Amino acid sequence: MTIAYIVDEEPFFTEVIVSTLRITGFNEVKSFSDASEAYSYISINIDEASNALMFIDVALEPGEDEDRFSGEKTSGFGTTGLVLAKEILSITNISADKMILYSAHFTTELWNKINDFCAENGTDSWQKRADAELEDIIRFAENYLKNGRS
Repeated sequence: MTIAYIVDEEPFFTEVIVSTLRITGFNEVKSFSDASEAYSYISINIDEASNALMFIDVALEPGEDEDRFSGEKTSGFGTTGLVLAKEILSITNISADKMILYSAHFTTELWNKINDFCAENGTDSWQKRADAELEDIIRFAENYLKNGRS
C-alpha cells in the first residue's frame, strides 16, 4: 500500500495536495492540521509512518503539545515543522528522502533554516505558493512510487 501524510493547517491547500496524491496513485493519504496531531499519530503508527511520503509545512501550528512544540523550541512557532521533522526522524526508520519540507516564506531567514535542515538530514524542500504547480507534487509522488523515494 502506498501512503502519504500532509501536515498543514491550511485546509484548502492540503486538499490540493491530498487530491493530487490520490490521482497520482497513493492508496491512502492522511492529513494533519498541526504538529501535535501529526506527532501523536506517527508515534503510535511508526511502521506505517516509516513507509509514508510526508509533506510538512514548516510554519505550522503547534497544537496541544506545548512542551515538544513550545514557542522557544520553534523560534516563536516559525519552525514548528522543522522540530516535527526532527522528532519524526528520531522515532521512525523513515528514510529522510521521503520527507518534503515546504514553506511560503522563501526569501527569509526561515528558508535558509529549511535549506540547512535539508542539507543536514537529506530531506527535500519545496516552495509553497498560491500558484503552486501541481507538477511539483506529481513529480515527488511519481518518483516515490517509482523509486521508493521522493
